[in-house]
Amino acid sequence: MFLSIGEVLIDMITESDALYNATVFRKFFGGSPANIAINIARQGSIAICYQL
Repeated sequence: MFLSIGEVLIDMITESDALYNATVFRKFFGGSPANIAINIARQGSIAICYQL
């Protein structure tokens, strides 16, 4: 089991070629603690992300 501690953020990503043309954004978990926990879980281990 892995515990990742820190601040979890939301990344807003667009598929547009330029930010000023963007009309739609997709939300993704971001921040180092979330990215670490997600990738550890994808490899089959138990991962917990604790937000401060």
